[in-house]
Amino acid sequence: YSASLASLATASDAKEKASDGDADVAQSISTGSQSLSFAASDLEENEVVKVWSENPDSRIVLSGFQKSELVSPSYRGFFYMIKKDGLLSVVNELSLEEYLYAVVSSEVPASFHQEALAAMAVASRCYATSAIGQSKFGGYGADLDDTTMSQVYNSTAETYASRSAVDETKGVLMLYEGSIVNAVYFSTSAGLTANAEEAWGSEYPYLKAKLETENPSTVDFSKEETFDNFIDTSSVNGISNTEFFENDKQFFRWHVSYTTEELESAISAVLEDRMASNPDNFEIIETPATKEDAELTSSPTDADGLLYEKIGDLKNIQVTSRYSGGTIEELTLTGTKATMIVHGQT
Repeated sequence: YSASLASLATASDAKEKASDGDADVAQSISTGSQSLSFAASDLEENEVVKVWSENPDSRIVLSGFQKSELVSPSYRGFFYMIKKDGLLSVVNELSLEEYLYAVVSSEVPASFHQEALAAMAVASRCYATSAIGQSKFGGYGADLDDTTMSQVYNSTAETYASRSAVDETKGVLMLYEGSIVNAVYFSTSAGLTANAEEAWGSEYPYLKAKLETENPSTVDFSKEETFDNFIDTSSVNGISNTEFFENDKQFFRWHVSYTTEELESAISAVLEDRMASNPDNFEIIETPATKEDAELTSSPTDADGLLYEKIGDLKNIQVTSRYSGGTIEELTLTGTKATMIVHGQT
């Protein structure tokens, strides 16, 4: 297998600068003995330039490019520079096993037990193998993204530990009834997984809601009181918070505050796209205007978004239904003009 990785951060940077009237963002590449510099203006639309080294043991460096803790990261394989829609994209192509060296190092600290790194290597191999040939990033000529949109790649340089984990499990894949498993994973959770069909609509018999403890069990979290109590106390059914694997992690429990205006702005920013993608998941119920609501409803301005157009000023947000795994099934947004009910994971 070979995997091609779209360095979408470069494309995003170009888009950002293009909005200021400058789409000609240069990208410098070095192979140690020679440096090359490319800008969008150097290429014709849809033109592709391939960059490689004749020495298979050398690395290609993206000079000045920053990825997390790495500045001017080095890469195995070779690069394609592609001009698309006036922007310059960078795609790294290399063998699957070499790609995994820099995924394991970026997803799991080298200080973790070697068997944990080996498990990560197998999961990452399954994820990447399933993604190869899919069209999600086909517009960039790539199979995968190098961020959490797919798997984090080369944000932390490969290590002896990450290479060993990949080499020791070379070619190993997890199968379910003869097919490669959908090996999705996460960094931190609230102490339980979810049923895949509740989150994505597709059922996987091996992706089920379970408490993340030494002896995983199933709890019905469809009642809001049960779920709220679990979040507040981190315990359920006699299982204390100390029994959960991630109880000491920063994001096991967290809190954030928004003003009403910030919530309205955040919802409006994505609402049009979400309603267009999943129109059946939105239900608008017109409500008779009361004197109080009429007084609360502000006069529309140019800054008001789609949420205001649909329901008026936001008065309340409430989870009105949960799936048994705790995932939100129905969210109700009450406004001064109407009520919006959002169904499923939209």
